[in-house]
Formats: sequence, structure tokens, C-alpha cells
Amino acid sequence: MHHLWIKCGCGAESDRPAPADVMDLSREDILARARCGRCRSRNAVDMRRYWNPGANALDGAREIGDGPAEW
Repeated sequence: MHHLWIKCGCGAESDRPAPADVMDLSREDILARARCGRCRSRNAVDMRRYWNPGANALDGAREIGDGPAEW
């Protein structure tokens, strides 16, 4: 599963599963769209895409309110 690590100008960092729609975007487009969870600005200064083989493959497919997977 692809993940995004993004750093804001305020110093906050976020590491999240990458939605499928951002995988075709350029680095500049992703940085421009990212919003900081701490200061709420769109001031992203750095970003990394990476593959996390240990992640739950359904994390990127879930919608808000779906709740945890039941296995």
C-alpha cells in the first residue's frame, strides 16, 4: 500500500495511506493540495511517497464512517 509522508512549514508531519486519486499527480500538485492538521494551512514543504508492505490494504479504500474492518 502506498503512503504519503508530508511535512508542513509549521513543523507538523503526517504519514497517511495515499488515496488512489493522488498517485497520478505530480509532487507539486500534491504539495499544493495538502492541508495541515495542526495549523490548517496549505504550506506543505516536503513530501515522500513510499510503499508500506505491512499496511492493511483496505485502509486506502475505506470511506469516513465505514468503521474498522471485521475479519
